[in-house]
Amino acid sequence: MLNMSQSRNLIIIAIVGLVGLGALYSYADTQVKKAINLVHESRERVAYSDDSSIFSSTANLFYVFRLENPTDIDILYSSYYEVYFEGTYITTFEFEILVPAKRSITVDVTAFVGTEGVEALEDLYWATDGEIHYEGSFSGKGTYLLFTISKSWNEEWDRLQ
Repeated sequence: MLNMSQSRNLIIIAIVGLVGLGALYSYADTQVKKAINLVHESRERVAYSDDSSIFSSTANLFYVFRLENPTDIDILYSSYYEVYFEGTYITTFEFEILVPAKRSITVDVTAFVGTEGVEALEDLYWATDGEIHYEGSFSGKGTYLLFTISKSWNEEWDRLQ
């Protein structure tokens, strides 16, 4: 049986251990979310092409994106967003890829465009002004120390033609 002094010492050790574990989790959470944000902010479109023609009612868009991860944490990054022009849905882009620590990678993404989207693309090609609207959801996941941390969020943004 434990005496009063031993019980008190065990309780103090348990409390210190829990506080330390909480601090360690908080630090890991901060580091992983920082890495996810850096990968997301580095997203850059480096190439674009399409196979549409005036004789086709559908098309494919081909994009190449570059992602960079300057941190020491591998990040599993996923992106899903819809593209609209002047309120007409054009297509959806989505991908999921591992962005290794201290690396820059590229990812090829193909998006299908249906009949309405092709008509909107034709309007977009001939427009002298106009706005492309994006609605997206993004997420990232990484492991630091003993903890796997995830972050997801939604964004909307516009780009002038």
